[in-house]
Amino acid sequence: MHKIIALSLAIITTACASPGKQQAPGERAGSVNQPQLLLAHARDVQAKRGCKAAIPAYRVIASFGEGYDFAQFELGACLLSVEGANEVEALLFSREAEFWLTRAAWAGNARAQLKLATALSGAPAAGTEALIPAPADALKWALVYEQNSDRSLYSMKPAPTLMMDHLKAALKSETLIAAQAFADSFTPVKMAAFTPPRRQNGGAGFQRRQQPDGRQRRRR
Repeated sequence: MHKIIALSLAIITTACASPGKQQAPGERAGSVNQPQLLLAHARDVQAKRGCKAAIPAYRVIASFGEGYDFAQFELGACLLSVEGANEVEALLFSREAEFWLTRAAWAGNARAQLKLATALSGAPAAGTEALIPAPADALKWALVYEQNSDRSLYSMKPAPTLMMDHLKAALKSETLIAAQAFADSFTPVKMAAFTPPRRQNGGAGFQRRQQPDGRQRRRR
């Protein structure tokens, strides 16, 4: 899996490297150590050509794991907003969106927590970007969002009142208690971080080896 991610990233970052830009010593276009370049590329593609065109790039950067929950959120939000070419693709987009939003929500991303709660709520506020309703789960994430310290730090608005009223009216008292208990005990669970492979010098198929006298040789 890591080899696939590294290869995909190499291809995409090579494509978005600035033409004629002089590289720093030891740097090369397509380096798997340039996730910020890829994220900027994904956002630029989204702004110019829409979410569907940007999704492949977002998938790569989201897979970097810990520290990239914002990219996981952006990928999930994009997947919710696009239409599939047929029913199967639409279902796949929907399931993938829920996966990445859930990953980002568990990592502690406040925007993902609210987006996931809204999409699962079944409330009118979800609009067209809705998943199969799961009110109990929606309330859990809405309450986690409400207690997220990042919400106040970045002056994020409270969860929509209409959505919260909708959820509380749809659920039994024991479910409401369980949702609050989930929020009170919430501890982030982060995706394992991707460690890029070390760059190997030499042409394709070659690897530098050290001779006993300190000189280097090439071995196929």
